[in-house]
Amino acid sequence: VLPYLKRGLINQIKDYKYRYPLPNFNSKHKKYNIIDCGANIGDFTLSFIEKYPNSKIFSFEPSPNEFSVLQKNTLKYDNIECFNTALGESSKEAEFYISTDTADSSLIEPAFYTKKITVKVKKLDDFYKDINIKTIDLIKIEAEGGEPEVLLSGKNILKNTKFVSVDWGPERGIEEENTLNKVSNILFALNFEMVVCYDKNYTVLFKNKSFKDID
Repeated sequence: VLPYLKRGLINQIKDYKYRYPLPNFNSKHKKYNIIDCGANIGDFTLSFIEKYPNSKIFSFEPSPNEFSVLQKNTLKYDNIECFNTALGESSKEAEFYISTDTADSSLIEPAFYTKKITVKVKKLDDFYKDINIKTIDLIKIEAEGGEPEVLLSGKNILKNTKFVSVDWGPERGIEEENTLNKVSNILFALNFEMVVCYDKNYTVLFKNKSFKDID
């Protein structure tokens, strides 16, 4: 069992309902198209599908151990697709720094890590080309400091995305910088506005102003 799973998945799912600021989606029965970047073991994915069971969720997790648990946790859901892939600046293979004990694994070298592996990386826009879905309702990003690179890789998909919820905590690189300013500047340039920012949880929700009628 991975160290941070000892509390149990059910408790983690309950926690995730309050960790990320989310849109006020009106219909529990509507199909919402969601991308979960940094899905880990499926905390966010499962909390969302529990509330909106008809949604389609694409969950990305590059760390092999966490991905294995993610697959098991989502096995019974036909409307969840899991990818053992990181999202980043370009579609390639890249070094990935594993920090299993703290669940802080990242494409960007941190101050401390357990080991280094090679993982597949995909641009958001390349993934967007692969799916037959025009509008994305929500992209959630928890890339342990790599949030700006994920956003920069998806300028086309972001034009057709209604909301983006991001973890901007102090996790970027050896200096452990937060990414709020970088994330905000990227999204402001793409016609997004900030809806709410949680200082305690280091999370923020942006809304695409191009969509006038949002459910």
